[in-house]
Amino acid sequence: MKVLIVSGVLLLITSSLASKGDNSNEYNGCYHICHFNNCTSNMGIATYKSSQSLSERILQWNCDDECKYYCMWRTTQIFMDKGLDVPQFFGKICINAWVWSVVFHARDTPWTERLDYFCAFSMVLFSLFGLIVRLLGPRQAILRDIVAAGGVFFFTYHVWYLSKGRFDYGYNMKVNLIVGVLNGFGWVGWSLPRMKSRPYVQWCVYTVVFAMASMLLELWDFPPLLWTFDAHALWHFVTAPLPFMWYRFLESDCLYLLQRSSGPAYKKKI
Repeated sequence: MKVLIVSGVLLLITSSLASKGDNSNEYNGCYHICHFNNCTSNMGIATYKSSQSLSERILQWNCDDECKYYCMWRTTQIFMDKGLDVPQFFGKICINAWVWSVVFHARDTPWTERLDYFCAFSMVLFSLFGLIVRLLGPRQAILRDIVAAGGVFFFTYHVWYLSKGRFDYGYNMKVNLIVGVLNGFGWVGWSLPRMKSRPYVQWCVYTVVFAMASMLLELWDFPPLLWTFDAHALWHFVTAPLPFMWYRFLESDCLYLLQRSSGPAYKKKI
């Protein structure tokens, strides 16, 4: 059965042009120059390490990673200057939570259920962290690291508490609801004053309002319609468009930061 589940998940993965950015000549040229100039000598590496933040050291972020990050932004700017679409890099999409959701719904066992719930909560919590980082801006690195450490600690406690004995569904629902509501109201509060000057912000509001409205299906349980479609199934159905709406907002917001020269404050240069 597990083989069938894994095979089914793999069949959902199709080939895509998700690495156009890092396969481009612009990116590779930038990367090789950056790596040669900064990461091939003891002095260059020492210079980079002296500028590292605490979070970078904890996460083992190295000189090579820094070059890849810097060249990703530089390549994006080159593509934009040429009137081309913003490219994707490295072909990586954060689908961990969705994969475990598929596995859990295909085969309901205690371990697949917990992986589904834990990975889903990691998405909710990380979205709240993203909001806090967006509010803090690029110059509050120490405060950002403190918030990140607090988030990791709370997520670890959450997993430990739900794993040490009988799974507490009520507690899990309350925590997800509280974090989700804080996240939703936070993004809406950030968006409303900016809607006139930045029309793309409306996609943030649409996504949040739609997501919070869909939570009613998770709270209001009822017998399956036609003995097939219960509240949870309908919740999955109505939330399917949300990632596309949210990505449209994120893409536009990143472009806004880049075009207003706020982007370089988020980008790090060696």
